[in-house]
Amino acid sequence: KGVNYLLNVGPTAQGVIPSPSATRLRKVGDWMKTNGDAIYGTTGSPFAYDMPWGCITQKRGKLNLLVKQWPRSGALTLAGLRNRVKSARILGSKHAVGITQHHSRKRDEHTVTLALPRKKPCKPVTAVELSIAGKPDVDPLPLQQADGSVLLPAHMAELKGPKATHIEHAGYVAGWKSTSPSLTWSFRISEPGTFRVLVGSAVDRHQKQRFGDHDVKVTVDRKPTSGVAGIKDVINDERVNRRHTAWSDIGSLTLDATGEHTATLRVTCTAKDAEAGFTATGIRLIPERQSLLGVPPSRTDH
Repeated sequence: KGVNYLLNVGPTAQGVIPSPSATRLRKVGDWMKTNGDAIYGTTGSPFAYDMPWGCITQKRGKLNLLVKQWPRSGALTLAGLRNRVKSARILGSKHAVGITQHHSRKRDEHTVTLALPRKKPCKPVTAVELSIAGKPDVDPLPLQQADGSVLLPAHMAELKGPKATHIEHAGYVAGWKSTSPSLTWSFRISEPGTFRVLVGSAVDRHQKQRFGDHDVKVTVDRKPTSGVAGIKDVINDERVNRRHTAWSDIGSLTLDATGEHTATLRVTCTAKDAEAGFTATGIRLIPERQSLLGVPPSRTDH
């Protein structure tokens, strides 16, 4: 995401690094010996949003796909990359990687599909390096992914409202304390269908009262669905970061056509005494068939 991340280790009063910390650092070091090229000397992803399977770094002539969720079929699809992919390899592995690129002239959609081994070569994250022709050129709109989902992050939306309402560097809306603001996105889908609509809220499990529950409404191409979003969907699990995105299912919408669509998020009633207001992080559209199978809205945000 274009920033550096500082990992701090706290020694004991005797100046000793605790054993669990030392173990973690050694594991990080082992991973970096194999995958350091995907980290050192890189900058943030050319895409403005994360992928369902992981994230991306870049350096001159290369994209590094950091795959957390390995595809069971072995086929990994990257939507929106317009560059020609010259070659692909898995860092630290001799497995060959097949490349298929497709461009729909009618819809101006670009996809790259990689044929990967069925078994994940490196845990917990495998780095797949793509050599590309030219500087990264990606579709500026949020796109439907291979699993059928669409992520609409707040920072990619057009925000309308009072000056006090703004998007924080962390990617959520701050100062949303009335019904006047709105977020609007343009996005593109390649496979129509019925989607569950999930609205994300940045919350703190230890300070739930500051965030509250809000009545919200999402409209896609004049089709509305409404519900409640906020602390009712906070994750009460100490294994999950106390500050995380709570995803609230507010119903379903059917999109009948491929191509570009417009989505708008509004608050119809704000929570009383919610000091932080509505801290929207964005919207997820999940194919209803996945919801029926019990597929979680996000495997990476938590």
